[in-house]
Amino acid sequence: ILDLDSLPLPAYHLLHDFGEIKKIPLEAGRGCPFACTFCSTNEFFRRNFRLRSPERIIADMRLIAAAYSFRCFCLIHDMFTVDRRRVVAFCKAMIDSGEQFRWSCSARTDYVDKELLELMVRSGCDGVFFGVESGSPRMQEIIGKHLDVEHALHIIEASGRLGLPTTVSLIAGFPEEQREDLGCTIKIFMHC
Repeated sequence: ILDLDSLPLPAYHLLHDFGEIKKIPLEAGRGCPFACTFCSTNEFFRRNFRLRSPERIIADMRLIAAAYSFRCFCLIHDMFTVDRRRVVAFCKAMIDSGEQFRWSCSARTDYVDKELLELMVRSGCDGVFFGVESGSPRMQEIIGKHLDVEHALHIIEASGRLGLPTTVSLIAGFPEEQREDLGCTIKIFMHC
C-alpha cells in the first residue's frame, strides 16, 4: 500500500482495557531505504520507504484523544527521521495545531542534527529510539549499518543536553564479532 493515508485508523475500540499503556502506538510510516544485514524491515517492505502525511497523523491523534483521552503517542516507523523535509513539516504542523500532544519516534543518528532535535522537542517529542547496534567501526561496515560511531555519540549527547530521553539499541553476538568489537560496543553502552 503506497498511500498510507488511505488506511483506516486501527481498531482501538477492540481494546476493552488499555491497562498500563501510557502511550498509544500510531503508525507513522513503513519501510526502510537501508539494507542492514540483521534487520527484516528492508526485506519485508522491499526497501519501499513512505510516511503518512503530517495532517493525517495529527487527525488520528485528535480522534484518539477525543475517544480515549490519550495525548501521548509512540510514532511507529523504523526510520521516521530519514525524510527531513517530512519531519520538519510534521513538527511545524504539530506546533501550529496547538494540541500539545507528546510523541516519540525511532531515528538514525546520521539523520538528525541539533537543529532538527530542537524542533522535534518544541513540537512535543519526548523520546527517541536510536539504533546504533555496534560501537565497532568494523562491525558497522559488516552489518551494513555504516554509522560513524563518534557522530552517533555526539547526537546522543546533544539529545541529552536538550532534555530529550533516548533509548540506544546495541547488539552483541554477531557471528563476525571479535572481542575488540564487543569492547567497543560495551564502551558505547557505558557511555550512554
